[in-house]
Amino acid sequence: MEVMKERLSQDIEQCRAEPVLIKAENSNELLEELEKRNLVRKLDAFFAIDAMVHVDLQYLIVYFITAALTLKHNGLLIMTFANAVSQNGFRHLLNGAKPFYPLQGKATAKFEYLSPDIVDLVLGQMGFHVNYAKPFGTDINMDRDLYVVARLVDIERAETFRDSISNRT
Repeated sequence: MEVMKERLSQDIEQCRAEPVLIKAENSNELLEELEKRNLVRKLDAFFAIDAMVHVDLQYLIVYFITAALTLKHNGLLIMTFANAVSQNGFRHLLNGAKPFYPLQGKATAKFEYLSPDIVDLVLGQMGFHVNYAKPFGTDINMDRDLYVVARLVDIERAETFRDSISNRT
């Protein structure tokens, strides 16, 4: 957080960025933070590159639902995920077998893997149209990841998922 504040100090001073600590205590905390700032349906994009490769789908779903509940119509979800079905993604998965197996349940830097089909199905169910879900390039360090761009096209559908993360009745 301190590094971010330092690097984005001008943006923070100009109210273009606001550091907020996500405590990961409640599935609705990010949604509530955006509601408190009156940003619901005012966001153009949710953007996370090279961070969500470490996040399990059970936790990612909270980010997906929050994006679906707060993006503008046609707003974009732009993220990268670890891709189990690309050649280099599968190789990366295999290379992690020995070192990460004994670390089960512990905090590690291991990757959590998805595939284009999983991304398309899950986001599609939530009201997104997946425009792009492919490995990027052929470089050994690049096509390990799945680059995703999805557009929120069905806000009414997205709203049906509110109870999945909200504490409201």
